[in-house]
Amino acid sequence: MRFPHEWWMSVVSHPIFLVGLGGAIGSNARYWTGVAVRQWLGTVAFPWGTFLVNVLGSFLLGLSVILLAERGTPAGKQWHLLLGTGFCGGFTTFSTFEVETFSLMRTGKFGWALVYVLTSVLAGFLAVWVGILLYEETD
Repeated sequence: MRFPHEWWMSVVSHPIFLVGLGGAIGSNARYWTGVAVRQWLGTVAFPWGTFLVNVLGSFLLGLSVILLAERGTPAGKQWHLLLGTGFCGGFTTFSTFEVETFSLMRTGKFGWALVYVLTSVLAGFLAVWVGILLYEETD
């Protein structure tokens, strides 16, 4: 018979639990980041909150991949499920990015849509790169 502690540890270390918990925290972080940016900037044409979340999420995912998934211990792989897959998956907002791009185009703001797509993709890529390079520099 398994002791309650062993059972509990098998539950909290299971990928479903780790990804789900991380996703719930990441989704809340995304929402509240958007609220904070809207309160700070007010209504603007460019979706800065989503842009910030995508770049920051890309940076954090880059760090998580290199620190936890690739170079980490077995426990690091569990942390990557929680932080990389779960938190970053809930935090980053690519689907929202797509809808906002469509909305910009639908309202005739084709220039802003192009700027949004190009800067989001380039800044997100650079953020992943910087996240990985920061760790590799300390190796």
